Amino acid sequence: CSSLTSIKTPDTVKSIGKYIFNGCSQLATVTLSSIIPTIPEKAFGSCSLLKTITIPTSVTTIEKSAFYKTGLTQISIPNNVETLGDKVFDSSKSLETVSIGTGLKTVGINPFISCTKLSTITIDSANKNFIILDDMMLSESKSIVYSYLLGKDTTVFTIPDYVKTIKHSAFYEANNIYVMKIPMTVETLEENA
Repeated sequence: CSSLTSIKTPDTVKSIGKYIFNGCSQLATVTLSSIIPTIPEKAFGSCSLLKTITIPTSVTTIEKSAFYKTGLTQISIPNNVETLGDKVFDSSKSLETVSIGTGLKTVGINPFISCTKLSTITIDSANKNFIILDDMMLSESKSIVYSYLLGKDTTVFTIPDYVKTIKHSAFYEANNIYVMKIPMTVETLEENA
């Protein structure tokens, strides 16, 4: 599909398969069916010209690496999305802004891993599971770090006292940080934290 530039799936389409548009390097415009419940694994992997996409409100799950290495600059995750799988936006190096709706309940391994320009995540205040604080995406209780905003230019970072767990790859590729201070309150550092 290296020549495909645009795709529109009709509303009769109830699902799309894994890797369906993976490697469509010229794909720039996508309109998805308004009834699909899932954006599957690497559905848009390596779609480097894909700068924007509207996620249908029917979607409740975005699977592992669905938007791996895209050209997305911003993304809005609607209220109906409950699950972000592992590394959903992995290596989408142009991604700067993310907004997350009220429904998100579960995230896998850092959904924003290697998004080196990501400087803003907003989470709807009605979301009872996650917050943004001190340049990190945290559990609502503030005890778990899921992701650090890699687009920040902080060179010295102190993990706040309220953190107990730093999840898998939360600070992966935080190359601007030269000194990280971890308090005694932290009990768990997961793989590649």
